[in-house]
Amino acid sequence: MCIRDSPYRMPEMAAAEVWEFDLASTQAVKKAALARALPAAPAHVTYVPLDLTAPDAADVLARAGTGRTLLICEAVTMYVDAAAVGRVLACAGALAAGSRLILTYLPRAEADRSANRGWSRRLGWRSAYDPAEIADRLREHGLTPLSDLGADEHQARLLRPAGRRLAVFPGERIVIGAVEG
Repeated sequence: MCIRDSPYRMPEMAAAEVWEFDLASTQAVKKAALARALPAAPAHVTYVPLDLTAPDAADVLARAGTGRTLLICEAVTMYVDAAAVGRVLACAGALAAGSRLILTYLPRAEADRSANRGWSRRLGWRSAYDPAEIADRLREHGLTPLSDLGADEHQARLLRPAGRRLAVFPGERIVIGAVEG
C-alpha cells in the first residue's frame, strides 16, 4: 500500500467520515502500513471488514453512509462476480440524494482479448462490462451515469491537472454515477 497516494494523506479527507470496506486480511496489511507511515491512525476512518461474495454483504454495506456519500469502488469489480457488483450498485443507489459512486471496471473487450488471457487466469478476473452495459447497470440501481473515462482520459482530466503522476492500468475504466433527488 502506498500511503503517499492514498486518501489518508489528503487534507480534504480529514473532514469526511470515511468507511473503509475491504477483506479483513487486506485491512490488516493497510493498517500495518499506516502504522509505519503515520504518527496516529486517522480518527475519521472506520474499518469495516467486508467480503462482497458473502451472503451478508448487502447488510454490511447498508449500515454505512447515512448522509451524502462518496462511494469509491476501486479495483474490485473485475475480481468479483456480477451478483457482488450488483450489491455494490444497490448500496450506491440507496444512498442519499447527491451521493456519488466512483467505480473502476474492466471493459469486456479487454477481458476477451487473447493477449490478456494469461492475466485473466493469474489475477482471477471474474466480471467485465461494456461501457453501455455498466451504464445500464447503474440506471437499474437508481444511479445516473455522469461520465465514463478510459486510462488516457483519467490521466489527462484528473491526474495531470492535479500534478499527480500515477500509473493507470490501460484497460481499466472509471465510471461515475450520481444519486439524483
